[in-house]
Amino acid sequence: MMETRQVLPTNLQSGQVLGQDVMAGSMVWLREGTVLNEAAIERLRRMGLEHVLIRRSEDDEPAAQQESAGSTASAAEPDFRRLNDDDEASWMSSEHFARLVDNNQPVAGDEMMFREQKTGMREQAGFKEMIPPEVDLRVRKGLQASLISSAMRNRIDLERINSQADELSEHLVGNGRGYIRMEDINTYGEHLTARTVMSSKLFHLTRTDPSDGDIRDHVRCQFMMQSMYTLLPANLQQPVLELPGNDRQLLRDTLLEYGEWVRSSTGVDGDVLERVLMQHERFDGQGLPHGLAGPEIPDDSQTWALATAYSNSLFSRPGQQRSSPREAADSLIRQSGTAFGSTSVNKFLRRFGYYPNGSLVRLNTGELALVRRQEENSMFKPVVCRLDSENQPLPETELGSEKGVFIRGSVLEY
Repeated sequence: MMETRQVLPTNLQSGQVLGQDVMAGSMVWLREGTVLNEAAIERLRRMGLEHVLIRRSEDDEPAAQQESAGSTASAAEPDFRRLNDDDEASWMSSEHFARLVDNNQPVAGDEMMFREQKTGMREQAGFKEMIPPEVDLRVRKGLQASLISSAMRNRIDLERINSQADELSEHLVGNGRGYIRMEDINTYGEHLTARTVMSSKLFHLTRTDPSDGDIRDHVRCQFMMQSMYTLLPANLQQPVLELPGNDRQLLRDTLLEYGEWVRSSTGVDGDVLERVLMQHERFDGQGLPHGLAGPEIPDDSQTWALATAYSNSLFSRPGQQRSSPREAADSLIRQSGTAFGSTSVNKFLRRFGYYPNGSLVRLNTGELALVRRQEENSMFKPVVCRLDSENQPLPETELGSEKGVFIRGSVLEY
């Protein structure tokens, strides 16, 4: 394999050869092996990259040593190739990222109406999105590009992933309790990025203090942990309880090795990293990596597990259709006492709801309504804004105070 070195954009020179694909959003802008000219160098400098990987040559060793001087030593990167026992790109290559997911049946009239009018309806009802749409899209495209690059090279670029996580957490820290937008996706790569970003939003939303100072490290660690899965072989992608003994031990060792590498290679808080890693523990003690059970599992780890499982249900993937928010909530409840503690599930759903804020629902009276906010003592009857005959929101009303009126079901917006 050709050796590479990191070069600052300001130090790039014509004739140098790229050692890694350069992504512009989700698209490959320059391929590995491209010989740089002045125009390409100028564009790279404007992209705001921290460094560019350049193929190493015999006469540039002193420059490489100079650029790396003063850097802190880190543990050797986990060798994910040994898991596949070959020298090929990860099973989750660019072709797999492009695989179509299984969507639900064609949308009905209610869903089509909501697709076209949902943003305006929410704004009129006083809703604010948790993350600005342009930021959300930029983060997800950047993260997907990072995952694809990592999967094809069997090497995780922590700096690129860090950049996406930092941008998301910058908007999460101190942000109010806005609604979380759900949308349609088309490929498995979008499933991975949407799940990763949404789980971070849910974790933040369900915390007591939305301005918790460690949210930045939490999001960064979650992005890094989810990125690891792009490099695992298919046999380790099964639910923990379904893994044979050898694969279970291999996954455990890989989690610990990867966690130690992240700890030594980044400035994230070690305790935060450990709590994110332990989202793979199960309430019944059958999880990984330590086999903790019940109250031994930190609250943050249980919240991460719930946020990831909930997000995984909302976005379809090959062979699995997506669930509605109510169906995703029911799935968590069914796993209470086994995968998750019942107290943690109740706390999670009381914060987020069976019908999340901003959801379009149909009442048993036939009326459409937008969920305005949750009532912790009446989770099936939140505060809503009914929609008039022109689908304009009316003043909010508490369903809990209206006898005989209840939500019949969600109207999917995707």
